[in-house]
Amino acid sequence: MELEVRQLRVFLAVARSESFSRAALFLGLTQPAVTAHVKRLERHFGLPLFARTTRMVRLTEAGRRLLPLAERVVFDLAEVDRVMAGGSPATFRFGAEAPALTRILGPLRRLLPTTDFDVVVELSERSVAQIRAGQRHAAQVYDFEVSPLPLDGLGSVVLDREPIWAVLPRSHRLAEAPAVALAELAGDPWVLRPTGQRLRRFVVEACRSAGFEPRVRHAATDGTAIEYMIADHGCVTLGSPINLGSPHYVQRPLADPVERTLRLVWSTGEVAHELVVVVADLMRGRYLDAALTNNPEYGRTLLDRRRRAAVPAAGAPAAGRVSVPPTGASVLPGPAQ
Repeated sequence: MELEVRQLRVFLAVARSESFSRAALFLGLTQPAVTAHVKRLERHFGLPLFARTTRMVRLTEAGRRLLPLAERVVFDLAEVDRVMAGGSPATFRFGAEAPALTRILGPLRRLLPTTDFDVVVELSERSVAQIRAGQRHAAQVYDFEVSPLPLDGLGSVVLDREPIWAVLPRSHRLAEAPAVALAELAGDPWVLRPTGQRLRRFVVEACRSAGFEPRVRHAATDGTAIEYMIADHGCVTLGSPINLGSPHYVQRPLADPVERTLRLVWSTGEVAHELVVVVADLMRGRYLDAALTNNPEYGRTLLDRRRRAAVPAAGAPAAGRVSVPPTGASVLPGPAQ
């Protein structure tokens, strides 16, 4: 049997995504077709290329030897097509409000080696405006019921619901409490985002629902400045539980959770459906990774919640993945053919 480039492309998609089902979605094939291509490749070499489990797919020693060779062949052929067509690499422009979620770039680069990536960490409302203006293809955003984003005409899928945690100085009287009732912070000085920002409005409304008006003493947009206000001025605030920890503050869950919505938003006329599915799946996985790494207490809670909801972590079978509605045009970027 003669070796085919298409088989190498399928092999790479499975290796990079660690999932036959995810590779099938990305390539626009059925899962049996992907499996058949891999089996033909394994018969050609007379060696198993993947070790399969119920949760994940891993490369065997033979698969690891093949990986850089297959990447070189497929990349060189794609480069030949691009150069002869007189084109330049496609660029995927992405916005994110949560810096930790920009870690999807590594897996995306492996899946799309001939695509450039332009990523900006910015406020969600800015990302949405940039998508509408044609300056972004997609973005991770936070949405609040008290000030919902204008998403009419855009693709949108909920990735998760994020509970906001209390952020307190390490010397605070509630620093070791199992959970904090928001009303217990009524007498504390607060540091919030500047007036007009949606997160500030969200926090203020949460405090009012708890029966008090927060005593806002400082405002800042920079995380380092907020940390300084907490550590040196005894301020409290509310923040994402996946933020990297600090020796200057502690994060505690609220006794009565206050949540915001984590979404993936995209331009339906410019982003291929296959890419949206992969990005959504990767983002859910990276969110869980960040939670387990930066805040293990929240990470364990999140993992338990997903298991109870029968939604596996990234790399699990397709039944547990985010359901993404079909997009319109498939302009950038689709799977390599």
